[in-house]
Amino acid sequence: MQLTFYVFSYNRGLFLKNCVESIHRCAPGNDIIIIDDGSNDPDTLAILDSLASECRIISQPKDKITKLGGLYHNMQIALDDFAPNGLFVFIQDDCQMVRKLQKEDEVYIQNYFEHFPEAAFLNPHFLKGNRKSGILRAIYEHREFPAYFYDFSEKLKDRSVTMYYTDICIGHAARLKAKGFRFQSNETTTAMHARKLFSKMGTMAHPFLMSLPQVPIYRGKQKTWAVSRAEKRLGTNPKTFMPWTDSESEDFRSRNLKVLPFAEDFLSCSGNPPKIPFVKESVNVFPFLRLLHKVELKLGKLLKR
Repeated sequence: MQLTFYVFSYNRGLFLKNCVESIHRCAPGNDIIIIDDGSNDPDTLAILDSLASECRIISQPKDKITKLGGLYHNMQIALDDFAPNGLFVFIQDDCQMVRKLQKEDEVYIQNYFEHFPEAAFLNPHFLKGNRKSGILRAIYEHREFPAYFYDFSEKLKDRSVTMYYTDICIGHAARLKAKGFRFQSNETTTAMHARKLFSKMGTMAHPFLMSLPQVPIYRGKQKTWAVSRAEKRLGTNPKTFMPWTDSESEDFRSRNLKVLPFAEDFLSCSGNPPKIPFVKESVNVFPFLRLLHKVELKLGKLLKR
């Protein structure tokens, strides 16, 4: 089975390098396509140049309109770019594959889409420990297939995320194109759109990738003062995960599936350990800066009116 990896990136060259290296290490022989959202950082541009011989790169012009840059526009470009048949993996530059994909994984992914003919997405991401209480209330193991699903109230539109779609996913191109699926302006509205067209999205029993903790962030391709301050205190180099050995992968695969795959229970970072549970954005490590960051964003919206 051939997977095509689309990596979405902006001004995080070292993260992009780590992400691509992890794909080469864990899923050799699969195509990698980088969709760069108009990076202008010299170090990132140099890394993009260095990757051009091993990855196809699609560069997009600057886009300061949407909250997360041009991510969803770029996802649609990726879907349009991809062949009508086959499976793709959408992954962002701050993600890392932590274990090698084996033949068992290929069979598992194929069997998942065969067992759930109305499904278009599969989540290959570890569960997040900072959302553990909510996950434990809603997650369940499928009775007939080794995958996890969520059962949130259908009335809560924000709960469509994780139930029907997430930005890091394995996608079934033919099913998406057959129903005219299009990516919307953000993760929640895209998930609501997916809910209208497809059945629930499963989470792999044995996920293989995870977002790195404490990463540099942008909102509308800008950094708030609070974000810059947090990144100055914590640094901006990737806190990479330790790749698994074959025996670690086998132990993970053979575990009782009642043991949920929370990242903090299975993954460790090289170098200085990050805060536990993992915090995705550096600014959220510091409560005061997190609050200030939100205030800055709200003020920015008011000033634009």
